[in-house]
This record gives sequence, structure tokens and C-alpha cells, in this order.
Amino acid sequence: MKPPFPKETIHAQPWNKDYPPRRILVIRLQAMGDCAITLPAINALREQLPPSTKIDLVARQETAPVSSATHIYNKVYALPGGRNGKKIFLWAIIYSLRLLWNRYDVVLDLQRNRQSRILRKWVFPKAWSEIERFSATLAVSKYQEGIKAAGFPIPNLSFDIPLQAPTAGDNVLKAAGWQAHQPLVVLNPAGLDSTRNWPLQHYISFAKLWADRVPEARFV
Repeated sequence: MKPPFPKETIHAQPWNKDYPPRRILVIRLQAMGDCAITLPAINALREQLPPSTKIDLVARQETAPVSSATHIYNKVYALPGGRNGKKIFLWAIIYSLRLLWNRYDVVLDLQRNRQSRILRKWVFPKAWSEIERFSATLAVSKYQEGIKAAGFPIPNLSFDIPLQAPTAGDNVLKAAGWQAHQPLVVLNPAGLDSTRNWPLQHYISFAKLWADRVPEARFV
């Protein structure tokens, strides 16, 4: 039986120079979790390139802080417009003119929509790639394949994300009463589709059932 979403062809113009690129632009214009999933792949790319290579990111304004909290990117550009497609389209045009001055050697389009293509085409990179969007492949694998198509194979992901403030998360949790010996359970009550959008009360009931069995557990 054929998979419902067969693997697509990845469009790319790979980097074929015998020296590393000077500047790379990554584009990811999606929700918070989708932006965070890119970090292990871009971190692996960062580790295999020399420190002289600058890697920048264009993300939506609401998700940019996730990437700004790391040392992976030299610069994070926060694209205004919220989730309004027309506004994002307009801001993509404005930002493409701004980004043109950076003279990027490579653009990694980890979004592949109309807005990201405007940004990619209008900064005139020497090399670029787009991810495939609709196959059943895991998202992080799509990012790996997209980066590979641009001429930078990363066989392994790097989850040792360098943070700007490594203890910030612990400080917030401890301020809320969490102690290091207590099990920590993270619940994410979100989902774009109705089939994945569990009512908040269900999460509360689930946490209470868990706490009945593990009283020392704490929930985020």
C-alpha cells in the first residue's frame, strides 16, 4: 500500500564551494513548537561550521524568543504580522529588502510557503534549499534533509542546546515551589486541529489522577 503522503522532491541549489559560507539565513515562520523543533538540527549545523560563519533566523514575532534564548543564532529577526497571512506577506516583502544588505550565501527555507519563498528569492543567495512539507516523515527529519540538500549533511542532531541563561528555567520553577527532587511533568494543552485540542479541564483531571499515584509530582 502506498503511503497517503508520498515523499516529495526537495528543491535546492547546494553550496559547492571549497570554503564554508560566510552567512546563512534560516527561515521558519510557524508556531512555537515547530520553531523549537528546528533547534537540534541547526545546532548540529552550527557545530560543524567554523565560528566565523554567521547564522541568522527569520521567525514570527511571537515565536522569536524561543530561538533568541539560545546561542545558536547570531541574529534573530522577528517578523510582525501575528498569524494574519496578508500582514505576514507584506512584512516578508519589507524584511526581504532589509535582509538583502546582509548578502547571505545560503538560505535554508524550513517553512516553504509563499512568504518564505519571497524572503529566500529576494535576498539572492548563492545556495538554498526548501523542505518537503506533506509527506509522513518526521518534521525534524525534513529539516535534516533540507539542510543536507543545501550541501551540509548533518548525520546526527545536537540536543545540547547552548542557552543564553541556562538557569532561568530552574529559577522560575523554584520560585513556583518546585524542588529538584520532585518529578516534573510538562503538559502542553494545545492543538491546532479539533481532534488534538483537548479541553483544559481534561488536562486538570489527568494531572489529578497522576498526582493520586505520585503525590510528589509537580506539573507545568
